[in-house]
Amino acid sequence: MTNANHIGQPHARIDGRAKVSGRAQYAADFNQPGQAYAVIVGASIGLGQVVEVNAEAARRLPGGLAILTHENAPALAYAPHKGFIDPAHGDRLHVLQDDRVRFYGQPVAVVVAQTPDQAEHATCLLQIRYAGETPVCDPLDNRAEAVVPEAGREPDPIRPPGYAATPMARWRRPRSVSMPPTMPRARITSRSSRTPPLRSSRRMVRTDHLAGVDAHPDPEG
Repeated sequence: MTNANHIGQPHARIDGRAKVSGRAQYAADFNQPGQAYAVIVGASIGLGQVVEVNAEAARRLPGGLAILTHENAPALAYAPHKGFIDPAHGDRLHVLQDDRVRFYGQPVAVVVAQTPDQAEHATCLLQIRYAGETPVCDPLDNRAEAVVPEAGREPDPIRPPGYAATPMARWRRPRSVSMPPTMPRARITSRSSRTPPLRSSRRMVRTDHLAGVDAHPDPEG
């Protein structure tokens, strides 16, 4: 009778030798007839509108098959899908269905090419112009009630000190804390800024799925 308790016992990893020797195959190692590669381009702003997508330089690259944006992507029949966290207001993202940007990294374009490098190169040549908007990040902002009108009115036994009435704008803000006077005189200080890069991800696609998609739409039409 064998011991069924495997806790604390060494076990050989079945795929370990294949991985360390380079013989293991992954999804990207399989090439099918008519296979292409898609790279998703994410928005570089957190809220606003896509004003213009200039893809002329990207279209001149060899190996390109399609550049999809909200201007030429097919209309998709999205069914209502409310999340359990915010069923009254939340909904799934309708990808490439309009020019609105709702969060940083939202897909705003998809580049399809014959090789991954060709698709990646084309995304670097896309020139996307945005009209940015100021997001509502403070739950005490008066504009927050315009997004979720009942947010400041629903009964909640847990309220911060100073909660006076129903509007969220009447919540008392916490007292600000001053920085200790010794901090600016520290021997080592750091001051830096960073611009997040445009996010992208690769996908393998079949070229027959591109049938009916105008890869090079006429801007005048």
